[in-house]
Amino acid sequence: MIDFDPYCAAALEDPLPMYARLRDEAPCYFIEKRNTWALSRFQDIWDAHQDQEHYTATLGTQPWAIMGERGPVRPMLHHMDAREHGIVAKPLANWFGREALDRFEPQIEQFAREFVDRAREMGQFDVVHDVAWPLASKTAALVCGVPLEDAPYVKQLTEEFQDREPGKIGLTEKGEGAIGKVIEYLLAMIKERRAAGFDGDGMIDMFGKLVIEGDTPGDDLSIAMNMVNFFVGGGSQFPKGFAALTYRLFTEPDQRAEVIADPELGLPAFLEALRIDNPTNSMGRFLSKPHEIHGQKLSPGDGIVFLYASAGRDEREFQNPEVFDIHRVAPRTLSFGVGMHTCIAKGLGMRQGKALTRIFLEKMPEYTLDVSGLEPIRTEYMRGWVHLPASAG
Repeated sequence: MIDFDPYCAAALEDPLPMYARLRDEAPCYFIEKRNTWALSRFQDIWDAHQDQEHYTATLGTQPWAIMGERGPVRPMLHHMDAREHGIVAKPLANWFGREALDRFEPQIEQFAREFVDRAREMGQFDVVHDVAWPLASKTAALVCGVPLEDAPYVKQLTEEFQDREPGKIGLTEKGEGAIGKVIEYLLAMIKERRAAGFDGDGMIDMFGKLVIEGDTPGDDLSIAMNMVNFFVGGGSQFPKGFAALTYRLFTEPDQRAEVIADPELGLPAFLEALRIDNPTNSMGRFLSKPHEIHGQKLSPGDGIVFLYASAGRDEREFQNPEVFDIHRVAPRTLSFGVGMHTCIAKGLGMRQGKALTRIFLEKMPEYTLDVSGLEPIRTEYMRGWVHLPASAG
């Protein structure tokens, strides 16, 4: 019988062999050491995302909240169930809807060219830190209404936020300090907007004026935490997805040549990289009602983590899932979640991916990677590379 713990050395180094065994042997697995269940198959996670009867997000969704110390959480968008989530998500279309993305797209293109041109001039660069992460941070600042010149500062703090220590659940002292500095930075902006009566049309003003059933839940810290969700979260996942794409195209030169010849293949290639190398390793929910999955009886209050990186390689959903194929037409994906809690920045991520893939290959079609310098992220939460050294070619 498999013995799985997301924090064991083998899982942090490479969880994929364990995930394959879980899918076959124990698709609903109880992690005894963490007092938490884990789902590893695509269909089970897909169903759980859309099951509002048995699952709740109000007690936390991050893996450290589910597997670690459980306690009260702030009313952030991804901690809301259907009623509250719908009220908050609707006005956010002003920043994440199609019209907003059309408005932002020229600037995203400009940012992408700026960072790709700089990397090409450098000759030797890091795909994560010199291209993808600066783009994501600057785009997040643009969308959130934060001064663009402050994007590098928040990028630095986001990197520190992702610091992990072997054997420790969740944030390190360094990571907690970094997120604290981001919150302090945002609180200063929020106090300024509150003093003005939230009379602007920015995202902070929207949260400050938001009303849910007669209540305005926007105390300064809650507004700041929601902004962290978009500013830090939006700026941290994309770099890993794009790094995965550049790695896959480097190891599959024929497919890289196809994308260079036909830039319209850039988005399908980016989405395929997200499937096979999902940057989100795991998140989850808590049970609100008794539930049975694969013969296992789950009780109210039980935590359950969704192993997205496993679901993206589920043989029951994808043919030859270990093969990177830019022509794969997958009818379903969990790369951005699904249902009510589909990532609200999905469209933004896709626009960035499409633009940066086209521009990166246009400017550096012969790029090479130093695979000896690859440094993977070792966390329960995310997968990908900390560093991806490259040459412009």
